[in-house]
Amino acid sequence: KNRELDELLQLEKARNDTYKEKAEQLLEAQHGLTKQTAKNRELDELLQLEKARNDTYKEKAEQLLEAQHGLTKQTAKNRELDELLQLEKARNDKLDSVINAIYNAYLKFDRAIKNQQSEENNSFEASLDSVSYTHLRAHETPEHLVCRLLLEKK
Repeated sequence: KNRELDELLQLEKARNDTYKEKAEQLLEAQHGLTKQTAKNRELDELLQLEKARNDTYKEKAEQLLEAQHGLTKQTAKNRELDELLQLEKARNDKLDSVINAIYNAYLKFDRAIKNQQSEENNSFEASLDSVSYTHLRAHETPEHLVCRLLLEKK
């Protein structure tokens, strides 16, 4: 019986040693899992921070794209305005050239009229000096005669 009890004790001791080893392994595993869980929590916090940072960057990128789009629209409007200004300038230049041409034509016409008047005045003055009253009467028409006689009555 003692032998049986010794064998049972040894078996029990072996079983207890096995249980003790397994318990130690389980404790180590639990401690490792606890460490892993803490690391997982840290990683989750870092992921949340990174996501928040990415969201912020995404919002800023969208704002920049909207601003760029607004600038692109403004640039297009500026190009249109520049084109309109160039067209207006070309139109004004054409109007200026037409006005200058008309003014130059007017000046030429005015000079021609003045020259003609001057020539007529000169020829009239020259004819006044060189024509006698008798000569004028010789070329008088019946109409001129009537007018002259009527004027003399007054």
